[in-house]
Amino acid sequence: KHLLIEDKTEAYFLPIEAIDLTSTDKKNLIFVYVESLETTFGDHTIVGSNLNRPLDRIAGPSNFQIRQISGTSWTTAGLISSQCGVPVATYMGNMLGYRDGLLPNLTCLSDILEKEGYTQTFLVGTDVSFSGMDKFYNAHGFDRVRGKYELESHFQQHARTGWGAGLHDDTLLNIAHEEIIDLHASAEPFHTTIVLTDNHAPDGLLSPRCEDSNHTRQIHKVIQCTNERVEQFIKKLDQRGILSDTVIIIMGDHLFMGDVGDNILKKDRRIYFNYISQDKDVAMPSLMTMSHFDVYPMTLALALGVEVDQIHLGVNVLTSPNDKKADVHNYVFGNEYSPNASFFKEFW
Repeated sequence: KHLLIEDKTEAYFLPIEAIDLTSTDKKNLIFVYVESLETTFGDHTIVGSNLNRPLDRIAGPSNFQIRQISGTSWTTAGLISSQCGVPVATYMGNMLGYRDGLLPNLTCLSDILEKEGYTQTFLVGTDVSFSGMDKFYNAHGFDRVRGKYELESHFQQHARTGWGAGLHDDTLLNIAHEEIIDLHASAEPFHTTIVLTDNHAPDGLLSPRCEDSNHTRQIHKVIQCTNERVEQFIKKLDQRGILSDTVIIIMGDHLFMGDVGDNILKKDRRIYFNYISQDKDVAMPSLMTMSHFDVYPMTLALALGVEVDQIHLGVNVLTSPNDKKADVHNYVFGNEYSPNASFFKEFW
């Protein structure tokens, strides 16, 4: 039994039913979740160089940073909170795979896209059942949910040397590239979520196809290689003309759970977030701090062309600031917030 904490969540929560979701300009959507990707990896005083430079080249320097809060700090929690605008109770941890369904009574991003006719695909290099990833995506409008066992025809058994004896990120991105080409050719909207895992603590898992680098620590080599492969993946999509009607979200799932540089645990660390879109404002405002929850309304606005300031506990940081949005941020970043609030029980 676990204590469900009473708090003020309901006062700040805006249900999806209160929002006009009439689409004006549908775009395809690609999520690239990169294991443990931090803005810290771009700080040469910590890691010796800018390991995020490949992402800067392809998406531009990021004007965003995600502040990790309780209920978002492991992979499945990071995925759910960024696509549903609510946290996962901390006592659930990686036991989510033992539940029958994850947030079955909550409308998440993919539930809306399903109604809008999107073909939705989830791809991860490890077992899809890890930490309940399959339970979440199968319950929220995805047509295909695939991991190492479902993708065996794309690689040899001995190639399973990635995290969880799964596919390395470069192999998974190659598979995703081919699938996205086919999806784009169908002229129907699509949403593809890709979860990369090579950066996993403590040292990362270096693909045998990564080029030699000057870094002495393996985790630095892995981070650089992963970011370069993401850059190449997006470049290839661009060469196919796919970026003309597609939004790409690049973000970390959570903070790195280990030592990646000098005194990193003493730093004020943030999760990396950036996006690519033909409509992206080149004159971006100053650095914006987000929660995982903010990814939901922001992405929905970018993909469907809808005007939205808030969904659930997330606010759209791309729209003009206002007092309500500031209040929501003050709450989720404040001492009164708890992912174990009894309010969330109704969604399960």
